[in-house]
Amino acid sequence: MFYFFIFSLLFLNILTQEEVSAYTPCLDKAGSSFCIKPSKKGMCNNEAMKELMQEVCAETCAFCP
Repeated sequence: MFYFFIFSLLFLNILTQEEVSAYTPCLDKAGSSFCIKPSKKGMCNNEAMKELMQEVCAETCAFCP
């Protein structure tokens, strides 16, 4: 009976585990005051800088989903 109880608890634990969310908030890692100037210069859409700007200035450059 004891083993049945333990097995039941383990089984319920497996079925009811919360999903781990990969959500990360969309923020400017460098700070919005840093990102405004490059954004106004068009660096958000510059192919040479786009990957960096997505990483550092996602909110200011409107890369957020």
